[in-house]
Amino acid sequence: MVEYLSQDPFFVFVDNYGQPQIVGNTCMGMYLDYFRGTVDGYEQNISSDFIEVANEFLNKNSGLINAECWKYHINWIERLRHYKCYFQNKKYSQIDVGQLVDDIGYNGFSLHRKGQADNADVFEKGKRYYPKVKKALFSESALRPMIAKFLNCHTCDLYVGKYYGNGKNIKYIVGDMHSSFLHRDCKIKKVYGNIQIKNYSGEYKDVTDIEATGNFEILGFRKADLNMPKCFENAELMSCDELTK
Repeated sequence: MVEYLSQDPFFVFVDNYGQPQIVGNTCMGMYLDYFRGTVDGYEQNISSDFIEVANEFLNKNSGLINAECWKYHINWIERLRHYKCYFQNKKYSQIDVGQLVDDIGYNGFSLHRKGQADNADVFEKGKRYYPKVKKALFSESALRPMIAKFLNCHTCDLYVGKYYGNGKNIKYIVGDMHSSFLHRDCKIKKVYGNIQIKNYSGEYKDVTDIEATGNFEILGFRKADLNMPKCFENAELMSCDELTK
């Protein structure tokens, strides 16, 4: 933790025994650059016991850039834990389908990940939840009518899983999209996940009309060209493929 003390305003939340549980720092008093849990000086996800403290701080400092993104991130991890239990026990009625769809489209284990060794611990712990929840959702057909209802579309307009088509008959994808090209009659409105289009010349579908929540690789386009939710604009999102290897 010594390297953080030399940076901009640094803060530590300790428990009743004086042990640090949450650490963070701001950059130029404007950006919430770092906000994590810690054990023995190593970064980790914020413990469930301290989520309430973390949320209170973030609510009081919502004006800091990235504060809302960090709030989403730490609560996202908590929800992933619950989803994992719901899927294991087939308690689908207890799942907030709308929140689940948004959470699948958000891959935040690499949020502000800068390659330091202590970040590897977070990454490894995160792999316990997101890929398993994602895999369970993709293989479970019972939730698809509920997702279609949430998105206000027919089930035939919805694809849940890793999509390799050209988008001709699909409006929504809950998962990742890996396509060689888009059909001229492509109906895709939003992808809750990553997009990779290998060849795009502008002849078929204007990709700037597609709303995306994750990473994308599209020939000739930059991240700024797609519609990215405000919460994720400052997040460095890692490829879902990278997590599920």
